[in-house]
Amino acid sequence: MRKVIELLKNDHVQASIVSGACIIILAIVFKKILHQKITVLEDAVPGYIFTVYEAVRAKAKKRIITRPLLWNIAMVVGTGLVILRHVI
Repeated sequence: MRKVIELLKNDHVQASIVSGACIIILAIVFKKILHQKITVLEDAVPGYIFTVYEAVRAKAKKRIITRPLLWNIAMVVGTGLVILRHVI
């Protein structure tokens, strides 16, 4: 149990869990609730944000830009915007 908790404290793991959850939420919302097809570009928005996070984390010197909370919020907001785009 200690190893699991230690693993969940890892920034990469946190960001990848949020990214995966956002992709699953997109799939469920579009398939079960909206009954619409989602484009590949829209489905991959959380994955793109995660990729940018990894690239920025590798290059950035400032700690504020590399905080996983900022990027996790960006993934959730991106997912919300994709859903909102199809609802309106």
